[in-house]
Amino acid sequence: MFALDERRVVSTSHELAEAIASRIEGGTHLQIASATSPYPMIDLLVRDPYAVVHYWPHEGVAGDQADEVEFPHSSLGDRITMPGLARVDAGTAVACVEQFAETGARPTLVDWIDL
Repeated sequence: MFALDERRVVSTSHELAEAIASRIEGGTHLQIASATSPYPMIDLLVRDPYAVVHYWPHEGVAGDQADEVEFPHSSLGDRITMPGLARVDAGTAVACVEQFAETGARPTLVDWIDL
């Protein structure tokens, strides 16, 4: 997984929870995949109390939407702009990441927008 711009190996649910809880200026950006393959991947952007979760089944999935929200992207203060329509509360986003970590499949806790 990547937490902001730092690569981390996470082996337990406790380590995952610790990484998810880490914030810089109220936000974080995590990319989580298997240690053996970059896809599928789940991408979590948090700016408390909101979050955006993006599931990538394979490389090359992209899309554009309006109504933007800025999230922290790196420990250096870089920001990334995400579609506001994709916002969910941070608790739901964390539950999605935990479900993905358990199953390696797209979480079922939210409705997904096909991009």
